[in-house]
This record gives sequence, C-alpha cells and structure tokens, in this order.
Amino acid sequence: MSLLPDFLVIGAFKAGTTSLHHYLDKHPRIFMTRLKEPNFFAHTKSDPNHDNRNIFPVTDLAQYERLFADARADQLKGEASPGYLPSKQAPRKIKEQIPDIRLLATLRDPVDRAYSHYLMELRNEQISLPPNEAFDAGGYWLEASNYARQLNRYLEHFRPDQIKVVLYEEMRSDADKVVHDILDWLGLPPLDTLNANEQHNRGGVPRSQFMHRALNIARTLPVTRMIPPGVRRRLAGLRDLNLAPAPELSPEESQRWRDYFAEDIERTAQLLDVDLSQWLS
Repeated sequence: MSLLPDFLVIGAFKAGTTSLHHYLDKHPRIFMTRLKEPNFFAHTKSDPNHDNRNIFPVTDLAQYERLFADARADQLKGEASPGYLPSKQAPRKIKEQIPDIRLLATLRDPVDRAYSHYLMELRNEQISLPPNEAFDAGGYWLEASNYARQLNRYLEHFRPDQIKVVLYEEMRSDADKVVHDILDWLGLPPLDTLNANEQHNRGGVPRSQFMHRALNIARTLPVTRMIPPGVRRRLAGLRDLNLAPAPELSPEESQRWRDYFAEDIERTAQLLDVDLSQWLS
C-alpha cells in the first residue's frame, strides 16, 4: 500500500483549513495526519526559513510517508498544509510524486483573509504596524489573497477535475453541505456526526501578550506536534480563552484593500466560473 496521500488540503491560509482538517478526520474512511501542516511539498533549500522546523517540520520523503503509516487499507489518506497554495514549487513537486492526487482549496473573501492573516502576524509579534501602514508596506500576508495566480500554477500541472475549490463563507454558513459535497467528490459516503459548531484556530487579539507568547512557545516545540490531539486541543483552548475579539477594519481602509484585490477577484471568478461579486462590495 502506498504511504503517500490520496488528497491534500492546500489552503488558503486563514480560510478554514484547520476546521476542514478536523471535519474530514471524523470520517471513518479518512485518515488525516496527526501533524497538521507538514509543509513537505513547500520545502525548498532556497527558502530563508528552510531550516526552521516549526515552518517545515517534515523535509524528507521517508519522514513524510511515516505520517501515514497508521492509515488502514480502506482509508483515504490526507493532510492539510495551507502553505501549498501560495508555494511556487509545491505544484510541480506534488505532480512529480503523486500525479493523480486530489487537491482541495478553500478560498475566503480576500480582504477578510488578509486582515485575519495580518492580525495573526500582529499577535505573534511578526508585524507591529497599524493596518493602513502594513498595507502600504505589503508582504506575504497581503499577497496570499491574490488567488488567481496561485490557482493557475496548479492548473498548469493538474486536470481541473483533480482540483475542488470551496468558499470559506459557504463553509461557515453550511459546513454540513460543504463537507458532504467534498466527501461525494472523494467517492465517500456522507458523514452523520459532523459538529459544525466547533471552532478551530480562532482569531482575535491577546488579552495577555505574555500568556500568548508562552503558549506559542509551547505550541511550536517540536515535541508538541506529536502529542495526543486531546492535549493539543486543551492547549488551543487556553489560547482561545486569552483572545479577545479583534477590532474591525475601518470602512475606508476596507474599501482601499477591496479596490486593490478587485482585479484578482474578477480573474479568480473567471478562472473558476463562479460568482464572486459578494467579494467586490
């Protein structure tokens, strides 16, 4: 039995990939890796962070295959690494190793996604600028919302029927239906026990930056990635309790960001042949 995955959740960042990982993991015919975001196919030695095992915890094929060693023969194997969608080398590397793979992408309103990504970098002290100045400075957190170019890289290597795109907003409004459609696409029966009310990887701003920093350090220790899921959920619960709702982006700043993404929204809509007009207003 091959120890390579049957499908990948490829992103986008801050667009529900953690929730989707947990939803799919509930299905008895699906095996999701205990380690979320192995980022194996996004790893390259030219990346300045290539030695950072918090970003790239799995860097060789044998190590990657071991993530799926406990899968049963009747299970589809999958993993979720949102870093695959913006990665320039991941499509080619995936194609070389698993040419018949199925790829699942989740897309979110690009302004909402970018602001959520900005807030994550802000609370993790990777950025200190207010939103307007951060936007002017630009960065990975902003460009990750330009979906058309990212999707095109995958369409250069894979057939359209190998790629399924779901919208974060639809998953928020009716997760049962979205997951049912995904399972049908994977050729699996529906899941009767989906609890779509669960929240995963909540956003916000820390009430205590000291506590947030301490929990982040604990979460990024290499050993933490391999501890039982129940313990990791309790750590995540402590982190969530320390998060307060984030302030909303001002209407003026939101419109400025929306104008910036407008062309890519239209290109993405044409590429997918879907109506994304709700992202333009």
